[in-house]
Amino acid sequence: MAQPPDAAAHPDPVAQREPVALEQRALEALKGLAQVRPQLEMDGWRNIWLLKPSYGSKGLGMRLVNEGVQKILQERDCLRVVQKYVERPFLIDGFKFDIRCW
Repeated sequence: MAQPPDAAAHPDPVAQREPVALEQRALEALKGLAQVRPQLEMDGWRNIWLLKPSYGSKGLGMRLVNEGVQKILQERDCLRVVQKYVERPFLIDGFKFDIRCW
């Protein structure tokens, strides 16, 4: 098995510097990501998705799913609206709300 090259021979200038703690480098990377992705804290690999039929109201026909979204969307039985479930919604006096504009 081939041995990895030592840091002195590495073409990456970061690898040539004195080693920085991995945790510190990870925190710096997360700060950079947060600047370009304001909702980074809400992102995840196990998101919950809200599927709503396009014809409904009052929550009728809504489904929450965390797997198989692509398969469900390929079904042609009805049009749907899909949105990421908001884990920490903005509340007014402790209540969720929506704004509907036409």
